Amino acid sequence: MSTIGALYQQSMLKHPYGYALYEPESTKTLKPGSCGYLTELGQLTPLIGEDQALINLGDASSLSRNGLTPFEQFYRGPTDKRAWGPKICGQVKQRKVELDIGAGLIPAGIPADVGALYRYSNEGGFGAILMTQSPVTKEFVYGATAFRVWCKENSRTILRRWPDVRERGLVIVTSTYATDFAMLNAWTDTAKEFSVGFRAGVVGIGELGPSCTWYTAKGESGWVSVAAGEVDEKKVVFFGGLCFRYRRMGAILPSSHAFSAFPVEKAKFRAGDPYAKEFQTVDEGEDGLYEVMVTAEEHGEMIDLPGNEEGNDEYDDF
Repeated sequence: MSTIGALYQQSMLKHPYGYALYEPESTKTLKPGSCGYLTELGQLTPLIGEDQALINLGDASSLSRNGLTPFEQFYRGPTDKRAWGPKICGQVKQRKVELDIGAGLIPAGIPADVGALYRYSNEGGFGAILMTQSPVTKEFVYGATAFRVWCKENSRTILRRWPDVRERGLVIVTSTYATDFAMLNAWTDTAKEFSVGFRAGVVGIGELGPSCTWYTAKGESGWVSVAAGEVDEKKVVFFGGLCFRYRRMGAILPSSHAFSAFPVEKAKFRAGDPYAKEFQTVDEGEDGLYEVMVTAEEHGEMIDLPGNEEGNDEYDDF
């Protein structure tokens, strides 16, 4: 059975920002260029080098100290700040409460002068809502192909030094969305209803428009809040990037036994085709050498270098 963290991460993929973190991470450890793998809880565990430093493609010294090749196309994009409303997923329904018929509809804990009141509910199954304080700051690096090429060059070293990647896959972070303060509520297999009041006077239907201040009703359970506590720190609520899945194929046999090996699936990602999303590498286990098929999955925005954007219009789902 999937954990609530994994359900949250998978359900939030409906939004165009990548992976959602059930426990938001600090921007001091999770940033564009970070490498790691996702756990069953939906959290990103970073790759840590022999010197106890985090592996980051933007830090050439962390790569060289751990036997990894340099990454020479690390181009940062401009920082982008935005305001957005609640992000909901699962079987949650949203309903606006008309306040002009009386303040008696406003639950305890929510000020009587709120600009808008919304109720969220479901009748069972999984549901979640994420609230973020404005502004939400987006940091990103350009490109996707260069990251796939680097992974192809270094997969054998990565599998040897960080064996958890064999089962978990490798994540290379290319974008983050972070805030100073966030609240989330997630639950499974139960009916639930709760209210949120917004100070903003104008909010849209669907996912709400920008609001800097919100209030939750007193006594409604399940809310978890996180706040940045250090200077120049924020909490990452979404991150985008590439996830490389490793699938063991056939054993590499001595040449005299080559014809007895079952066929290995052809790789699409070869030197002459860097835009394809599969390649082969070699992994060495206790029982010998194996061919491994690696497939790259993109989640979140993968932004081309300026001048190469084709049909890459950015949008927000306010």
